[in-house]
Amino acid sequence: MTQSSNAAVMRQIRMMVATRPSEEESDFHLLARFSAERDEAAFAALVHRHGGMVFAVCQSVLGRQHDAEDVFQATFLVLARQGHTIRKQEAVASWLHRVAYRLALKARLQARRRQARENAVAIADSATSAIDVNTREMREVVHEELNRLPEKYRTAILLCYLEGRTRDEAAQRLGVSPGAFKKCLERGRNLLGSRLLGRGLAPAALLANLLTEIQAEAAVSTSLTHGTARAAVAFATGCGTNAATTTAALMLANGAIRTMTITKFAWTLLALILVCASGAGLGLAAYQGFAGDLTNRPHGVIGLPGAQGEKPDQKTPGKKTDLERLIGTWRFASGAARGKETPKEFIALARLTFTRDGKTLMTITEETKTGQFKIVAPGKIDLSLGGNDTVTPAIYRFEGDNRLILCGGDGPKSERPSQFKGDKDSTQVLLILIRAKTGEEKPTKQDLAKFKGGLAQVQEAAARAQSANNLKQIGLAMHNYLAVYKSFPRHAIYSKDGKTPLLSWRVAILPFIEQDKLYKEFKLDEAWNSAHNKKLIAKMPKIYEPLGAGKKGVGLTHYQVFTGLNTMFNGAKELGPRDVTDGTSNTILAIEAKQAVVWSQPADLVLPKDETKLPPLGGLFKAGMHVLMADGSVRFRSATTPAATIRAAVTPAGNEPPE
Repeated sequence: MTQSSNAAVMRQIRMMVATRPSEEESDFHLLARFSAERDEAAFAALVHRHGGMVFAVCQSVLGRQHDAEDVFQATFLVLARQGHTIRKQEAVASWLHRVAYRLALKARLQARRRQARENAVAIADSATSAIDVNTREMREVVHEELNRLPEKYRTAILLCYLEGRTRDEAAQRLGVSPGAFKKCLERGRNLLGSRLLGRGLAPAALLANLLTEIQAEAAVSTSLTHGTARAAVAFATGCGTNAATTTAALMLANGAIRTMTITKFAWTLLALILVCASGAGLGLAAYQGFAGDLTNRPHGVIGLPGAQGEKPDQKTPGKKTDLERLIGTWRFASGAARGKETPKEFIALARLTFTRDGKTLMTITEETKTGQFKIVAPGKIDLSLGGNDTVTPAIYRFEGDNRLILCGGDGPKSERPSQFKGDKDSTQVLLILIRAKTGEEKPTKQDLAKFKGGLAQVQEAAARAQSANNLKQIGLAMHNYLAVYKSFPRHAIYSKDGKTPLLSWRVAILPFIEQDKLYKEFKLDEAWNSAHNKKLIAKMPKIYEPLGAGKKGVGLTHYQVFTGLNTMFNGAKELGPRDVTDGTSNTILAIEAKQAVVWSQPADLVLPKDETKLPPLGGLFKAGMHVLMADGSVRFRSATTPAATIRAAVTPAGNEPPE
């Protein structure tokens, strides 16, 4: 038996053992093993443990076996990359259910659009009976309402009904007493039942439906479990694809990660700047004034404040409704996040206006940004940066007619707070607002003067975070390209004879940054500055736009790749991860260049033959530059980084020792 055969047999034995995970080994321990060691057996155990539930979701929404398998694999690919972001108070099962449900909906929508373009048959197979369709639709309603339940109730139902655990096993898994779990399960079941009644489904049908879906676990074959685990290892290490990975799954997974990254960006940056405000003199008000410009999202208050340990009022005193009391302009009296108080000189700059049509107008200095709000119940309000997936649940309380206390979670996926709490152990954001008097609708000149000192620092911090996020999205697009074409893009789209570069790689990846329409507008057999293609320069996607001190102009970008001999983009051939013998985590894909170029022009950085030199880099930020690595990660390099270090990272097969 050959050495490779021996290795394959040993791996199969380990995998067979791994797919019988110990109940004592928690999901988070398995995730930690996978994250630290890329332990395929640990990930296979997670797939085995939760695969039945995930597959049940996929089948309920999609129906067809191969479609469900694609979404099944995509869900676990997302877990491989994003598992580290799961909060410890959130069950992995609940996280997987939410991701699987959303991916299944997206896959179904894509299929319908594709079939509409092709004038094909409907999504359901013609052999599928009306009863099958109705059953699947009913199950989808169950998953939809499950997805809307509060975290703790959804987790309890998933563990017992979709994963088949006993109450004692589920309680042990969650680290709570059997009595507490029983109450949680009953409350969740009653809440789900009442919601299903409102949708025309009886609770009895609900339970039968859930129990039927448990049987879907048997449909998750050993080959699918092991193949998904192998695909996860390749995906997590930046290799993009292997024989076990389907193109559809990889596309869905990368799209989901891109959405998660964009959504999370604003919230992470908010918490970072707000917490740092106490030591650096930078505040929430300062951030919100310009972050909307950088993220191109409407916004209002994100999360919000009050007295410690008090529950929101459930009754509105007086004759006015809560909406009537809320309408008007409010100024910020104080704010805090994670126990850190925001300096008052920055809080003083913000004004928040609630309008009767459900909009919020956030005014910072002389800028006004628009967001949305909705009072969902007395004392409960939803605030949004834009889109249904960015709603942050919050609570509010009036103290008289002129004082408003708001308290929200740390992001769109957070639970609605039950108390007005903002100590160091809390992730909640709190604000106290005072109704603005006549003349207080805008900040004073003195407030603006205090603000100017710290604004530049905050703007650079936000711009750096946004630029890093842009490069991450470019990296995801390149890996999507890799999944489809089995290599990274060349630095240019060439003429038919392969000799003349016509358009940039930035055009080639447009379909992978959700710019299919723009891509189809280009004439790919014409140069970037032809009469037709030149008109498209002004349509440059925002992901390429300059930030910080970058040169701003129509269609100019600083995101470039290195070209020339021994680089990832040498023009001679298309390279893939196997050609990167130095390691994808040690090799640069793209970088922030000093000189801006037209985004559609096949113009990038040329690596000089002189091994002591580099082209001009780092034109966006004084301290240095962001670099996109071939594994999809983004790093910040100091402006003083030696040229030899950068050059070593530019060559994919230079055999230089990693730094």
